[in-house]
Parts: sequence; structure tokens; C-alpha cells
Amino acid sequence: MTYGAMPNGESLSIKYDRYGRLLEIYPGNGENAITIEMSEMDKPTLFDVKNVGSIKVTYDDTGDIINVDIDSDEGKIYIIITQVIRLFAELAEAAKLR
Repeated sequence: MTYGAMPNGESLSIKYDRYGRLLEIYPGNGENAITIEMSEMDKPTLFDVKNVGSIKVTYDDTGDIINVDIDSDEGKIYIIITQVIRLFAELAEAAKLR
């Protein structure tokens, strides 16, 4: 597990598998922790946001996205998409600061 801080000052914990692929991201207090499943092509196939829902991504044989399925209550769809996008944007920003 790797520990750090996001640009906004929140703590961040990231867990990787033995191949270095993301498995879990715990922002701040872990309230909206994200579990990630990766394909053999190192593409994210599932983003599961704790207590909110999940996004499942399907790819064709060349690695292009062919389907995105969101499993969440209608009112929480915005939350799940926002959480995933926000975390990846902040991870990218944190990487620039290194």
C-alpha cells in the first residue's frame, strides 16, 4: 500500500496488485473508497465506489471501449462518476507535483 496526500490536502492510500496495477484507492477517510479490477490488457474493467455503486467497462479485442454499464441508484450516478473522475484528476495532478 502507498500513502500520500492529494493536492487538496486529503490523505490518500493506494493499493496495487503484484503487477503494479491499481486495486484500491482510499481517499481521505475511506468513505468513498474505490475498488478497481483490471483486464489482462491492463485496462480498468470495474470501478466499484463503496456505498455508491459501480461502473463496468467492456473492451473489444483491440482494447477499445465497447460498453459502459453503471450500476447505481439514479440519484447516485452523478456521485459515482464524479468520484472516479475527481480521484483520477487528483492523481494526475499529484504526479505532476513530484
